Amino acid sequence: MTGSLGVWACGVHDPETTELVIWLRVRLDEREATANGVLGNNAEARGRGLDSTLWDDEDAEAEIALVAVDAVHRVLDMLGATDDADVFRALRQVARLLALPHAYRDDYRDEWRPPLGADFGPQT
Repeated sequence: MTGSLGVWACGVHDPETTELVIWLRVRLDEREATANGVLGNNAEARGRGLDSTLWDDEDAEAEIALVAVDAVHRVLDMLGATDDADVFRALRQVARLLALPHAYRDDYRDEWRPPLGADFGPQT
């Protein structure tokens, strides 16, 4: 697992966001392991002299998945690094949106679901 485990918003610990970030990083680690497994299996098959254009497509999808995982980790790192309350609130909403593809899981929490039509701009 990469990045910070705890999330501090402007010097104040935010346990709900911390739990979301930890949970989302675990999902990202699972996705990364799957993508690396695909790349490894395809490389092994090619090493045995087997070849298929299907593996090229699988490799491309796995590489895209790895880039996406890295991008989400970077967003989560920014969330933990900001000391600006407005930026924190916006990034927290982004993290909630990034977790939505995993909302089907039993361990996804409804409080992580972003409100529909919410205004994520600066709070006054």
